[in-house]
Amino acid sequence: WRGCYNTENLGDWGYAQCKDDVAQEIVKWAYGMVTNPRIDFNNHEANGKPNLPEMAKICDEARIGEHDVFVDCGCGTGQLVYFVAAYGRCKKTIGIENGDLAYEHATRVSGYFEKLMAHFGKRFGKFEISQGDFLEEKYRGLIVEEATVLFVNNKMFNETLMHQLKVLLRNLKAGTKVITTKPVCDIRHDDVDGDGPCNCQEWYENHQTPGGTGNETEKYFLMKIN
Repeated sequence: WRGCYNTENLGDWGYAQCKDDVAQEIVKWAYGMVTNPRIDFNNHEANGKPNLPEMAKICDEARIGEHDVFVDCGCGTGQLVYFVAAYGRCKKTIGIENGDLAYEHATRVSGYFEKLMAHFGKRFGKFEISQGDFLEEKYRGLIVEEATVLFVNNKMFNETLMHQLKVLLRNLKAGTKVITTKPVCDIRHDDVDGDGPCNCQEWYENHQTPGGTGNETEKYFLMKIN
């Protein structure tokens, strides 16, 4: 199979680069090889993280590709990291996770993912899973200076974490795309008070990136730092 690119016989599997459905299947297989009954990998509704089909839509709308540095702040077991590495083939895809159990599981998947991608002859971008709190100083250079796309599952953030996230956004370089699971404003703008409360939903609806969504029924929000 390896190196055999025949779309007539193999369909989407015949391309050297993963189509979204192929990337999803490979990621699912990799996780199926590392089972842990203490982790519910499919509980996306509860934890707010997009599932793989939704992540494919996000990649398309945000035009995530080989020129990007994608950072998943709080990557959990790393499913989105591996999917973006396969489907987006980013220059660099990095997941940051503080939890011991989730981090351990994410790193165990790495070898299976690479073997499956190699077996099917698929190209993928460089990826890494790092353990720590994305708000730590050691990640500041990565997030503020390198990242071109930032993903944050902030659905369950309390007021303190939301404020810390806003402060982080204030320091991002212009052009950085930010994907969140709950609206959050870019507090560098004059119409938002960085030291006090603000209506992030209202701000987002007035500043959203074309192609993004301000609909609260959707699971993600996309904006571009100006």
